[in-house]
Amino acid sequence: MDYVLIYFHYGLRSYNRPSYGWLMQCYLKIDRKYKKNLKALYLVHPTTWIKFFWPVIRPFI
Repeated sequence: MDYVLIYFHYGLRSYNRPSYGWLMQCYLKIDRKYKKNLKALYLVHPTTWIKFFWPVIRPFI
């Protein structure tokens, strides 16, 4: 079954924003059988940092 993952990054401040390391750990915990069926990952309201590095990170997702 194919699916899409949507991440909302809006309204986060330094005290309630998950670290990028934590987000990566969450991604790494997803089993391969689910990763291969992930058809899209949408980022809603990404930061400038995410916008800058997205083209570099995207091929690895």
